[in-house]
Amino acid sequence: MSAFELYHKQGIRQYSVTDISRKKDHKIVIRGIRRTDSLHCPLCGSKNVSTKGWKERVFIGVPSGNLKTEIHLMIPRVYCHHCGCCRQVHLEFAEENVRYTRFFARYAKQLLAHCTCKAAAEILRVSWDTIKEIDKKDLQKHYADPPLKKVKNIAIDEIAVKKGHKYMTVIVDLDTMTPLYVGDGRGKEAVKGFYEKVRKSKCKIKSVAIDMSPAFTQAVKEYFPKAILVYDHFHVIKQMNEAITSCRRTIYKEAIDSEAKSAIKKTRFILLKHKENLDPSKNEPQRLEKALRLNDRLSKMYYLKEDLYQLWSQPDKSSARKFAEDWLKYARALKIEALTYFCMTLENHLENILTWYEVPISTGPLEGLNNKIKTMKRQAYGFRDGEYFKLKILGIKRCRYALVR
Repeated sequence: MSAFELYHKQGIRQYSVTDISRKKDHKIVIRGIRRTDSLHCPLCGSKNVSTKGWKERVFIGVPSGNLKTEIHLMIPRVYCHHCGCCRQVHLEFAEENVRYTRFFARYAKQLLAHCTCKAAAEILRVSWDTIKEIDKKDLQKHYADPPLKKVKNIAIDEIAVKKGHKYMTVIVDLDTMTPLYVGDGRGKEAVKGFYEKVRKSKCKIKSVAIDMSPAFTQAVKEYFPKAILVYDHFHVIKQMNEAITSCRRTIYKEAIDSEAKSAIKKTRFILLKHKENLDPSKNEPQRLEKALRLNDRLSKMYYLKEDLYQLWSQPDKSSARKFAEDWLKYARALKIEALTYFCMTLENHLENILTWYEVPISTGPLEGLNNKIKTMKRQAYGFRDGEYFKLKILGIKRCRYALVR
């Protein structure tokens, strides 16, 4: 192999190849030595230097076919007569304190765009930790500190990362769907780190979408007091669905008639669907009609749930407030325990729910991102390195595969 081939295949210049051999363990060993005609001081750049010994270093290079490539190079140590420095020459083809070349790292990153860390490690015949190190450095370089200057609308939500109520808080830019920050835990303290970054970047957050979490509400009011706080309407409907589920359980326990019991048995998800989404092949429309006909309380709650969707389809905010007041008045008159509790929640959070008419945002895009994060975590069988997991979340839109397994 000539010096020309060494440069174009492995990205190494100014070295001469002295030997190439193939080992039994599917490996090619290339040996080379640095030419002394272009030595200079690694600190001041002076060419007035003399060699002070040699040291052999081993690097992993780009594989040749299915053969792993090891590169053994004799690296000179030089003494600079200009600044008095005595140290090893600078390596342009590799970063400091690593055992692989820049060409190898670039090839590994190209593979990671199409497969997992485990698969890339098997292809390149190196350890999983080596590929992880390459990926982590690349993520730190490009995604560790996302720009915040143009960020205006954000969404905040938590995601479970471990059993035992271990959470992380994820913050996303709603305009670009880009993850901006991942904090440990959930609530006020988890958002503090993002607030510090926002303060330093001097960006102005105009609106924040969250669920009805008291901790996130407190954090937004303290850290972003001028931002418009919007409660996500999907979480409002979710709480109404929970009230219907609770009512259905109560009715089932109180029912004496076997026909009434069988009518509402296994109807939980049917009650939570829109009518147009019911599956006729499973007789879901007929089962829903029978359950509502035999249970007056359940019927009234179901149709109230359907009417609640109209809260976000009114012509303006004042009309929506009037609709909500009428809805609450009718719902309270039914005196159903689960529904009464939901009415209290809706009334307490109504102002921040209606801010949707000022800024029509939600945490929906963040929920979609959370599903990708859960898939990534599940397919990786968990993450031992918390920092690496955060970087993977920040760079989740980078490639087709955001996995590490």
